[in-house]
Amino acid sequence: MPGNAHILPQLRPIRPHELEPLRAAAAADAHEVIDPTHVLVREGKIIGYASLQHHVSLVNCWISSQDAGPLDSLCALSAVESLVAEHGCRGIVLPCDAKSPFYPKLARLGYTGLLQSTINVKGV
Repeated sequence: MPGNAHILPQLRPIRPHELEPLRAAAAADAHEVIDPTHVLVREGKIIGYASLQHHVSLVNCWISSQDAGPLDSLCALSAVESLVAEHGCRGIVLPCDAKSPFYPKLARLGYTGLLQSTINVKGV
């Protein structure tokens, strides 16, 4: 643990000049930076970030692999994207299991895969 671990960090909104140093620090730690809104700073050094996305919708869905085909899935996803846009959101986070038949099609539909991760949920 770093010698200054007893000094608590501060989470505050990111400033424009901090974006590149944040990306460099995260890359050095084998992490990507995804639309940061806040930086975690201790003694002037960026040690983390948060991306609080109030303008992005988390979409969970299921479409039957037995009773629906590719066109059904495409129609459903297009409808979801339209609903999201109508509500003023600018993006979608769409969890999709790698075993889903829909998974290999997401890139062709404009979705970008992130690092392999899990989604964790907690009520506040």
